[in-house]
Amino acid sequence: MALIELPGYEPEAEWAWPGGAANTPPGDDDYPPSDDDAPDAPPKSDKREAPKGNATPPDRGFQLIEVDDIFAPLPPTNWLVQGIDLCPGAPALVAGYGFSGKTVAMQQLAVDIATGGRVLGCFACRKGRVVHIDYEQGSRLTRKRYQRIAAAAMLAPQDFGRNLALQSMPLVYLDTVGAEEALVRIADGSALLIIDSLRAAAPSVDENSSEVRRGLDCLNRVSERTECSVIVIHHARKPQQNSTGGAKMAIRGSGAIFDACSSVLVFESSGKDDPVRVSHEKARESGKTGDDLELTIEDIDVDGCPTGGLRVSASAAPSRDDIDEGRKRARADEQDERVFEAVMRDPWRSGRSLAAELHLNQARDVSQSLERLLTAKRLARRKGNCGADQWGPCEGGA
Repeated sequence: MALIELPGYEPEAEWAWPGGAANTPPGDDDYPPSDDDAPDAPPKSDKREAPKGNATPPDRGFQLIEVDDIFAPLPPTNWLVQGIDLCPGAPALVAGYGFSGKTVAMQQLAVDIATGGRVLGCFACRKGRVVHIDYEQGSRLTRKRYQRIAAAAMLAPQDFGRNLALQSMPLVYLDTVGAEEALVRIADGSALLIIDSLRAAAPSVDENSSEVRRGLDCLNRVSERTECSVIVIHHARKPQQNSTGGAKMAIRGSGAIFDACSSVLVFESSGKDDPVRVSHEKARESGKTGDDLELTIEDIDVDGCPTGGLRVSASAAPSRDDIDEGRKRARADEQDERVFEAVMRDPWRSGRSLAAELHLNQARDVSQSLERLLTAKRLARRKGNCGADQWGPCEGGA
């Protein structure tokens, strides 16, 4: 196993100037006192304030691109997965509520890129090395998933070459001094760097503060220096029905997170057994977001073991209007069954009586169910003594 020496967490690190002591600016003791010195000035400290996070020394904080380079011809976009707008530059964000499949989907994507397959079964990719930095799952679970995904695709370790590497629970975080240089070393020569997850990778930063953007900007610089694309997995709030602003409003934390990323995918699922919907909310490089996808996560039988393999695939998702219409039909079907069962228990009653028994607020809802059941020839209607409609079983049975 190759070991890469990484710097530890040094929140109190001293400021180091390039070129060593010879280039260090003069300190306070190097200046002779003058009459302009304030007699009541606070005592001067011999210790400079330590840089925070990935601070850059002020003498090299800006590197300007001049006119000739600004207007020089640009190479084509070095797409890694064009279908999801994934390329070097600002990181891509994959956000989703817990157990929405975001991490396992990214592990499937990693296997597909490492072996040159079609990503999630539907997107072409550029084959290359993937480095997965796991701050959440731990080594055992992450490796087990990779083994199951490979087994489902009938891939052996030699099919990967050196194109897949994993670091679980590292001691270097995005908010650690020196993190940028450490990440450059492991991203250099790779096609993709996966960070799981943003909150765990930057534990000292409040995700609701715009300061959280510092870590994402660090990853942008890493990508610019190495041509390695970056995906950051992030948590989202539980999806709300009919929420305004679209799926992107479910992304947890400061709006600076969305702003700092080039491509944003949001994973949504109403429940454990419900399908996972992936919406493409941002595509900075191409300017064109993709259509919504529906994920399928399934166990694959391998050598008689029903859960020996694991596969994540994507397909075109039905439109949200179709989903809403389907939900309405499901609610109507459920109500129709309740009305039908109530009539069969005590036939030849009025709609008002049925509404009272079933605790339905609107008589119109009961009337609509009764009309549908009449059309389906499951119920019959007759006039009562007072002229009101009464409902009972259709002649010849239900």
